[in-house]
Amino acid sequence: MSRRFVLYSSLIATIYPAAPAEEVALVWGTPPIQFDPPELQAGWWRVSSVPPNGSLAADNFDASFYEGACTLQAQECALTMVGPGFGQTSNVLMEWGALMRMAMYESRPPRAVILDDIFHHFIGDGFDVHAATRSWACVFDPWASAGASNRGWFEPGGIPEAKRDVGKDGRPGGQSCAVSRVRAKELFESRRHDTPAGLHFVTTLLHQLLLRPSVDLRATLAEFRAAHGLGNGFGNGGGGGGGGAPGYVAIHLRGMDGGCARRFENGESVRDELVDLSASLRRPVEARDVCEMSTPYVEAVLAAHQAPPGARFVLCHDNSQATHAARLVERFNASVFTGFEGLRTKARNAVLVDMLLGVQAALFIGNPTSSFSRTVAAVRRVALGGDDARSNLVGEFIRNF
Repeated sequence: MSRRFVLYSSLIATIYPAAPAEEVALVWGTPPIQFDPPELQAGWWRVSSVPPNGSLAADNFDASFYEGACTLQAQECALTMVGPGFGQTSNVLMEWGALMRMAMYESRPPRAVILDDIFHHFIGDGFDVHAATRSWACVFDPWASAGASNRGWFEPGGIPEAKRDVGKDGRPGGQSCAVSRVRAKELFESRRHDTPAGLHFVTTLLHQLLLRPSVDLRATLAEFRAAHGLGNGFGNGGGGGGGGAPGYVAIHLRGMDGGCARRFENGESVRDELVDLSASLRRPVEARDVCEMSTPYVEAVLAAHQAPPGARFVLCHDNSQATHAARLVERFNASVFTGFEGLRTKARNAVLVDMLLGVQAALFIGNPTSSFSRTVAAVRRVALGGDDARSNLVGEFIRNF
């Protein structure tokens, strides 16, 4: 077991202490992944990580910032992301996470964050950003009206352009301050060189966000699971519908527009993300195994995790590999969420449903060259206590490759 693995596991255990054994109903040897995890404490990263410059952010923490600083003054000193957008849904989520990291422990003092039109386009109101951040950060949503679940709203005119004199704590008096606009590509590229602590910050944030889906997404999941006989992945409803239906295996098929094999062969960090199944396969894992989700590879993952013979399957894919998708559906009798089954969801939210199906599965089989798969595995690892993502992927960190 690597030192990095031990460190990461200890960080997760510090933030999310394990539940008493008697409170956990084990199915396939793991507790269920529930929605609505406990909110993070203010300054939570201070006890679990250090900023990229290597010094503890002890002087970068002011509890009053989180209690009453979501004001127009804080808004006018905020950070926000600007386009053009870089990547799809999971990359946008990680770019937003990098922006939050920049605001909270790379800025002195911490700064507020304004949700941008890129985030709104891909994520919309799919998750409760307010509940995921209100205990430790200041996040404004220009699309939220007064009384909405997201924190804060804007006066007419949208994101403020004018400068205002503010002090070191973001309150009036002292120095000039204005909204700082950070390009999405800059945030995308920053993850290539991020530290384990910075990546851990983003992973923990996305765990908080993705396990707080909207009422509409929860209803969509409940209807889909009921229609296909799926539990939350662990033999119970798990807050997402499905009642006492059995757990399921989620497979993510992603060809990366023909670039999957190249990424797999050229990326050492990609191969490091895979759990070693060479003994079960009786050969090294090849690009086609993860890029096409070869039947022998899927069966090796199932055997390694002792999946029961009656397990149900869900296939998450982007319609780019129709032949392989059809093979997996036929071989494993897999259900597919399309977003066009009369369910209460918007077409743009179909990928969010797939993501949640992956997060709450009993077993997730993903593609290590895909940021979607790596995000799902990383969130699962946090939710399951930091030791095991219950996946063919390690789920240790998320970064570009």
